[in-house]
Amino acid sequence: MKERVVDFNQIVREYLAGKFPLEKISPLDNLNSFNFLTIAGYVRGESCLFRSDSRIGKLAFSSITLNGIINTTLGIACSESCYDIPVLIFEKTELPRIITFTYIDFIPLSKTSEYQEKYIEPLKPISKDLAYIPGRNNSFRESLGSPYSFSGFFKRHHKFSVGVALERYLGLWVNFLENAMPINSPEYDKEIKSNRQKLANEFSFSENSNKFLDLMLGKYFTKRLLKEIFL
Repeated sequence: MKERVVDFNQIVREYLAGKFPLEKISPLDNLNSFNFLTIAGYVRGESCLFRSDSRIGKLAFSSITLNGIINTTLGIACSESCYDIPVLIFEKTELPRIITFTYIDFIPLSKTSEYQEKYIEPLKPISKDLAYIPGRNNSFRESLGSPYSFSGFFKRHHKFSVGVALERYLGLWVNFLENAMPINSPEYDKEIKSNRQKLANEFSFSENSNKFLDLMLGKYFTKRLLKEIFL
């Protein structure tokens, strides 16, 4: 019997579709659906892009499978540019019946203490609530992220806990988005736009996800996927 997979992309898409009208956008070239043979084996993948006129500037997903066994899912959710909401990222690589790697975090768009208190510190109690899950290891924190990421390698009987973690982070992100007010300060707007551009220049998948992707896709295709789908 095939083991059930925790589908991060489905969790996020269905949750957001229940809150905001999502419009699907066609990815460029052959990134919508792809399959090819690499040194590591046979790769199949698909990518989806969405936006919402109401609040969401970009919602991007990719799902890649190697030899029909190892599956990596990647996702990013960004608000419209008139808001200062942090960027939500979520990544998962699963080897069914063995182990699951997960990385979930907010990427702040400002380093001011006011911004951190408003958008990042509310992650602290969520992070603390999830500390009980065996396998969690926040040494995987990325340079652009928050101090309260959720990451680690989780054994088979704990893998569904990562779905719970994603729902907690996603719920907070949606709460921020629903209550967000457009930026009304020209100086602050300039700062946020500058930091968005910096993020576009520096963003990468987590170190562990990059290792999996380089193995499955090769460095060139991994960079292309990052540039054309997620940035």
